[in-house]
Amino acid sequence: MTSYLQYYGIRELMDMFEPTLVKKAMDSALSRTTSKTATMISKEVRKRYTISARDIRDSLTIRRTQRDSMERAMLYTGGKLPLEMFKASSVMRKVPIKNHPVNGSYRARRQRVTARVRRDKGRELAEGVFFGKGQDSGKIIPFKRKNQSDNKSKLHRQRAVSIPFMVGHPAVVDDIYDFVEEDLPRQFIGRLENELWKAGYKT
Repeated sequence: MTSYLQYYGIRELMDMFEPTLVKKAMDSALSRTTSKTATMISKEVRKRYTISARDIRDSLTIRRTQRDSMERAMLYTGGKLPLEMFKASSVMRKVPIKNHPVNGSYRARRQRVTARVRRDKGRELAEGVFFGKGQDSGKIIPFKRKNQSDNKSKLHRQRAVSIPFMVGHPAVVDDIYDFVEEDLPRQFIGRLENELWKAGYKT
């Protein structure tokens, strides 16, 4: 960015030129940088978590911070996601019978559920979790009992982490902050120069 316009603040530029042109340029720049930021957040999150771009996009809301404000707020909403969204699967493990007269005898099978939430950790065992049929959907989903020692204890659908938690990962936040700090001024100056050129200003 080589334009002399970069050395002035928004208020100064509004005093120098038609304010509506400056606002229009900033609004356009914010829209572009916000869109690029959302794409970058999605990529950064998916580097670390086994979540789809669509799920991240569906949790995002972009809005003005105040009426007629040039600022934008990017809001990622939603609670913890169901464990089955993280490639949960089960493996049946034989349980040996202790002190059985016949060596190598087994009396039952125990279900072990694993899932891969983070890409850097591989599949992990979900302690106490098993697959069962959901009452509403009828689908087979992961459950966990509230009281592990009581087989009649209430069942809870097992969940992992939320998208806001993923987006809030320190490494993601740092990368996004650096990107916005660099991209927004460049977008703004480029669009302001274009608006001024169209309006007949010489810059």
